Formats: sequence, C-alpha cells, structure tokens
Amino acid sequence: MTVLALGGCHDDIVAASRVPFRPDTSCPGVIVRRPGGVARNVAVLLAGSGVPVRLLSRIGEDEAGDRLMDGLIAAGVDPAMVIRTGEARTGSYVAIHDEDGALVAAVSDLVIYDGLTPEVIAALRDDLTSAELVFADANLPADSLDALAALLASAGRIDRLMLDAVSIAKVPRLLWPARRGARLFANRAEAGALLGTDPFDAEEAAQGLADAGLTRAVVTDGLGPVAFWRTTRSSCWTWRRPPSWM
Repeated sequence: MTVLALGGCHDDIVAASRVPFRPDTSCPGVIVRRPGGVARNVAVLLAGSGVPVRLLSRIGEDEAGDRLMDGLIAAGVDPAMVIRTGEARTGSYVAIHDEDGALVAAVSDLVIYDGLTPEVIAALRDDLTSAELVFADANLPADSLDALAALLASAGRIDRLMLDAVSIAKVPRLLWPARRGARLFANRAEAGALLGTDPFDAEEAAQGLADAGLTRAVVTDGLGPVAFWRTTRSSCWTWRRPPSWM
C-alpha cells in the first residue's frame, strides 16, 4: 500500500509552564523545538510502521527546511514531492501550555503553504489517482482542497481521501470535499465550528456532521470515546478503537 500525504511540514515550538500560568508575566517552564505539521506527522508514523509514504509539502530554503528534510529522510518518508522555495521561510507554529498541559495560546506562521496551489495538485494527477490512500490536512488552501477532491471524485477514488481539520480556523475549508465523499477527521470543537454548534460529545458532533451531508466522519473528544459515522450504517457508532469496517 502506498500513501500520499499532503499538507503541513514545519517547525513546532512548544512551551510548557512549570508554575500556575499567568498571561501577564514570564513563567518558568520548558521550551522545545521539534518537527511538526499534521501531514508530516502522519507520514512519519506510517513510515515507521513500514508503510511506503510520500509527502507533498512546501518548505523554505533555510536552516529549518534543511532540518525538516533531513528528518524526513531519516524517518523513511519519500521527500521527492516536497517543494523547496526561497520565496518564503519555512512555516512555524508556537504553542503555550499551562502547568496542566492545557493549551492556553498558539500562533501559526504558515503562509508558505499558499504556494500549494490547484496547479500543483493538478500536476500530481497520476500520483494521486494511483495511491492507495491520500491524506490531506487543512493547511492546504481551500481551492487546492477543492481541486484535490474534484480530481479524485472524477477518477472514482474520492473514498480514498482522508481529511484532517487541523484547527477551528481551518476546518471550514473541508466542508465541500467532505460532502463529496472524503472522510473527515476532526475533534469535537472543530466539528462544532464546522456546524456552528457546540456539541455535547463526539457522538453528537458526528451525528451533526451526518445531518449536514457528510458521508464519513471520525470525531475525537480528548481522552473520551471516538465517534464514527458512515452512511452505510443506520446511526452513529462510538468506540474507543476503530471498528474493522472503518
């Protein structure tokens, strides 16, 4: 099985306070820099499990980009489709967590992904339609996600497309591709943002996505149960691990 992952590959800078967090002052803590990006993380995990995987992303011709490329190669991910550019710096994401590990603030600088245009997607038609699975995150521009879904739908392979919401701000980009038949992965808050509601739990969120016309959805809720929706089933199903038919 060959998987093609499209989307984020950037630096994560994560800070965690060691004392009760206060937003108006400096808090002693730990700061870690590490590779990140949803598509990159999925690709690395799959490669570590022995699955052949290629990554399409866009990174800068800078030190951060060099580190990311070296890391992909070391992890066994095929980086041949990663685009290096001198027009923008490698993306970065900064997160601050309180003493309990809860996220209290985050900022992303990911304009480099604007260069992953529909034209880039169209040029990969043969690779996309021949892949066993295609994973894309919402770091891709909305028109590129639409182009990706349309391309796979025209080839009769929309059911091979997996979409990750990434964040509340970016999940609206996935509504049209998900309605075409792609499988959406989102947490409860992201699903609620897509629906304009505040679902009580993952099952309510998955049912809401089904009512909104999505044919396949997986909704997480922290450490709680995971909810799955598929139109061939008569209702939403909730498990702590995926059933075989997913």
